[in-house]
Order: sequence, then C-alpha cells, then structure tokens
Amino acid sequence: PVVGEMFRAIKIVPTYFIFSRVSADDPSSSVEESVLTSTDGRTFKILSMTPKFTRTTGPEVRLEVEEKPAAPAAGLEHVLRARISGGEKHPPGSFSGTVLVKTDHPEKPEVTLNFFGFFAEPKK
Repeated sequence: PVVGEMFRAIKIVPTYFIFSRVSADDPSSSVEESVLTSTDGRTFKILSMTPKFTRTTGPEVRLEVEEKPAAPAAGLEHVLRARISGGEKHPPGSFSGTVLVKTDHPEKPEVTLNFFGFFAEPKK
C-alpha cells in the first residue's frame, strides 16, 4: 500500500521513519527514508532537520537525518535518510520522537515527521 499525506503543496511519503528491530551492535545499519515532493512545481530547499526524542533507551542514542544527494528533479524532490547512532551497546527497548524539517517553500515552511522503533533482544 502507498501511504502519504499532502500538506499544502508538499507530498510526504511516508510521513514517518519506522526502525523495527534495530541491532544494538550496529544501529547505523538500520536506515529509513522519506520523500518530500513539490506538487505545485515550485522548487524548494531543505533548510534544517531537527530530531527530538520523546522516549529513548539512553542519553547516547541519537537520530541522524541527512538529505540524499539531489535527484534529477533537483529542488522538486528531496529524499531524507535517517539512521540511529550513538554508543556501543543499547539495552532492548523502544524509542520515539519527531523530526522538524524546515523548508523555504512559501506554502509549507515546516514539516513534522514521526519516528519510532526498538532495539532488538540480542540473538542467542
């Protein structure tokens, strides 16, 4: 199924980053992406991306969000890539939060994406 939402000229698919069963040994191996697309033909830039945890398994857990290099439709489509980082080992448990994305699009200067997931029990 296709899941997305239209927010005043920017389509976001998906509107969340789901990190299921993140490896505590290598959390950065779990990567999620979301695509922001201009539906009115106006190019726009991503000005900033600020993650904020509402629940975490420890203070060393971080979410890194970056923009993938520009696609052929530069300025009309932006791919955001998120990964969990920080610390060596993470205790099993869930985490969640939001990412505030600021754009220079005149109709939608801010977009909020949710993220959630959990660190898996170690394999035995």
